[in-house]
Amino acid sequence: MYSNYIKTGLLLFCAAFVLQVSAQDEVSVNKRIKFTKEVSSAEATTQFLQKFNLDENNTFQSTIVNQDRTGMQHEKMQQYYNGIKVEFGTIIVHAKNNAVKSINGELYNALGVNLSPTLSPQEAFEKAKAYVGAQQYLWSNPAEAAAMNYSKPTGELVLLPEMNTYSGLLNLAYKFDIYATQPVSRGEVYVDAQNGQILFNNKIIKHYYNEGREMLNDPANLVARKTTTAPFVTGTANTRYSGSRSIETRLETSGLYTLNDDSRNVFTRDAQNVVFGGGYVNNFAEFTDADNTWTLPGLDNAALDAHWGAMQSYDFWLNVQGRDGIDGNGFPMRSYVHVANPQGGGSWQNAAWNGAVMSYGDGGGGVEPLTSIDICAHEIGHGIDQFTGNLVYARESGAIDEGYADIWGAAIEFYAKGNGDDLNPNIQTWQIGEEIVPNGIGIRSMSNPNLFGDPDSYEGNNWRPTSTAGCPTPSNANDQCGVHSNSGVLNFWFYLLVQGGIGFNDAFDAYNITGIGMQKAQEIAYLVQRDYLTPNSTFLDTRNGAVEVAINLYGSNSPEAIATQDAFHGVNVGTVYTPLATDARLVSVSDSEIHCGLNTYSPRVRVENAGVTTPITSVDINYTIAGGPVNTFTYTGNIPVGAIQDIDLPVITLTKGLKVFSFTIVVFNDGNATNNQETFRLRVNEIGAVQQVYDFETTDDDLITYSEGAGQLWTRGTYSQTGSVFETTTLTGEVYATNLSGDYVGNTRSYLLTDCYDLNGVTNPQIVFDMAYDIEENWDYLYVEYTTDSGNTWNTLGTAADANWYNSDRTAASSGNTDCFACIGSQWTGTNTTMQEYSYNLSALNNESSVIFRFVLVTDQNVNNEGVIIDNLAINTSLSVGEFDTINAFSVYPNPSNGNFSIQANKSLGDVSVHIFDINGRNLYSKDVNLTGTVNFDLDNLRSGLYILRVTGEDFVQSTKIIIE
Repeated sequence: MYSNYIKTGLLLFCAAFVLQVSAQDEVSVNKRIKFTKEVSSAEATTQFLQKFNLDENNTFQSTIVNQDRTGMQHEKMQQYYNGIKVEFGTIIVHAKNNAVKSINGELYNALGVNLSPTLSPQEAFEKAKAYVGAQQYLWSNPAEAAAMNYSKPTGELVLLPEMNTYSGLLNLAYKFDIYATQPVSRGEVYVDAQNGQILFNNKIIKHYYNEGREMLNDPANLVARKTTTAPFVTGTANTRYSGSRSIETRLETSGLYTLNDDSRNVFTRDAQNVVFGGGYVNNFAEFTDADNTWTLPGLDNAALDAHWGAMQSYDFWLNVQGRDGIDGNGFPMRSYVHVANPQGGGSWQNAAWNGAVMSYGDGGGGVEPLTSIDICAHEIGHGIDQFTGNLVYARESGAIDEGYADIWGAAIEFYAKGNGDDLNPNIQTWQIGEEIVPNGIGIRSMSNPNLFGDPDSYEGNNWRPTSTAGCPTPSNANDQCGVHSNSGVLNFWFYLLVQGGIGFNDAFDAYNITGIGMQKAQEIAYLVQRDYLTPNSTFLDTRNGAVEVAINLYGSNSPEAIATQDAFHGVNVGTVYTPLATDARLVSVSDSEIHCGLNTYSPRVRVENAGVTTPITSVDINYTIAGGPVNTFTYTGNIPVGAIQDIDLPVITLTKGLKVFSFTIVVFNDGNATNNQETFRLRVNEIGAVQQVYDFETTDDDLITYSEGAGQLWTRGTYSQTGSVFETTTLTGEVYATNLSGDYVGNTRSYLLTDCYDLNGVTNPQIVFDMAYDIEENWDYLYVEYTTDSGNTWNTLGTAADANWYNSDRTAASSGNTDCFACIGSQWTGTNTTMQEYSYNLSALNNESSVIFRFVLVTDQNVNNEGVIIDNLAINTSLSVGEFDTINAFSVYPNPSNGNFSIQANKSLGDVSVHIFDINGRNLYSKDVNLTGTVNFDLDNLRSGLYILRVTGEDFVQSTKIIIE
């Protein structure tokens, strides 16, 4: 969605793979790059600029970061040139353990492009309107437009790749989202900003059918082809296609129930036979029922299928793929049934996603209402693509979009109805729309695309031309160069991946595939769509992404990776898998972000024997630290074929801070050396002592700092801002500040880490520090996090309701979406210029043996203030304050001692409890005694060191320090 196609003349990148890359002539818009040395996201981008002569005027803005279950992070970034967005300019950075592993994407060189428009936005807008030539537009109906979050376009100035000869040249253009309602159409129209020519119209509305296809007007032809080859409550719905199903509804104040599931953001409405694109999104009717047992008359019951189908789609995306709705953030699923034909009204034999909502026609001419669950899931699937791969709706990328929509239709039908089993779903799963046409025929087949005149092989029988020679300009008349028909290739690939199959493709290549089942196949498909596809991706690019995903999830020569590659070979995309006798794969090295301790780090190397015949008995493991000398460790043992071996290396002594490790394994006769490297970043941290105050006066108190974004913020030193808002009389000596002599940096997230603490058994621990802050209120903010698993997961410490802690619980929702867009609801924001002590009770963590805290400052790209100053940081216990008082109830002698000492009461104290703690607050010794005179103690088992002796009586507590020599 929202992009277009370019196939040659581009600067394009993708990751390298372990399995064999195609040697055939399929089209790819992605070259592949894999990093075998440590590189950060920013450094990787810089290398791209240098390698392909892209100057420093090219910048990249992060749009989304996803993470898969292996811990791999996938950051999608948009290209800009001199601040102007480059359409389709996208890179996706794949990183693990803070080190980039690979990048795929497409970049464009704007050097020499005229960036000064001749036309004004209004002049260009008139050109776009004249091109569309509609009688009425959605912006003429403000209420309807607002209901779809649409407004009259003002024109975005972009750099658009040249669209006819695919030269990769860029044109300065105005981009307009034109939504016409009479006649209906919606597309992104690009107008040349120099001469007013229409450069391209990218279709936004996506239909279930290709409306020009013969089958739509003659359902009997399908038979011929088949024979030839608020408070929400639970109700019961008698659906048209899926029998009796539980649905969630809303009980209105009228006492009637409506088809509104507020828990899922699923809403189903009556369009009242308004034509597609008309004013029904805002002006609709509700379906109602008196007792929440729904049996709607006539065609109305199709609304029950649309409602249940959207509910099941939402549950699938959340429960199976971990995605909160269409956009991943609860985007509402709004369905409208009884939508009329935009060409003259009457019954509409189609369904569509228009960029915001789903619309369903009542069918006609033998076609039933288009609300079966696979059709509902198909239309919602187009929305999923809009917020993930964002594929161009034309040529190969458009066919992939349609293929994915069918894949989600099949997967969600299987999820909701559970027919067959994971490795062998029933035949209806693979029929698209079988419930809306006579005799359960459907309109496409995933298991046999040829049945409906669609190809099952890339450029095979029934393939619609996608090249400029065969299809010069995408249009409705040519189905945008075959997007619905050519989707059969991806459909058949998914079928083979799930169920397997034996046969020959249209290139006369034999295939023999063992299926991996629906659960695994749909995860692979989704991660490719979400994390690897760029707007102009082709079938080969999809294949390459799928192979990499399968390897990341299951291993190099796993059955899953083999099936993924062979299933694409089965549809004539890429080569068949070829086994290797010996293949050692370096799976991973450790899995922690932070290591606590300077002389206790032992890397754990995970090695897989990905070969098929030869056990591995010896592995040389070479590693460097920060590009230093090579260290070698040799493992001898036995790693059988298909097995994975964890190898612990000898302990390495390290200094505090960020360490960059590069590992390589070497195995005799290794048939594939491309999977033998692994690079990762490790932050090495010291062990902190409870009750030690970090006053930051010397380098001994240095802490680890780092940031995401524009640059490093936290710095130790003397604060010296001229004209500072802070009360400098309260600032003494060295501190940690986000900037010692100026405002903080914008558009970044900066971290200040404490040392590691063992709180196991510590009595009443608390974090204490002095702080002053000057933060742009409700836009930038500071909070504290902690981790107990070496930085793999972080949790916010405390809330604004806790005493002496955060001053704000504001969020975007609580503030009415006017500010605090990124606020987490537990933070400091605004200004307090006087150093003040803050503290938080950590008793909930006193069973944790390795706890790290970090201060996080989050800033936006706009106003910057002076920032944050922190001093006198400590993790204390209740022993540290108020107990070394003047009660003087007893004395200890000798002190120091060898562990044999006496406590002498200065007055009769009666029955008391005696406890001895180490300096970290652990209770090492307890005894109840009667202290009326002198009591002797023999504790020579204690190690030398400083301890705290506490005596607790009926009406007093007194502590004193003792030394064991």
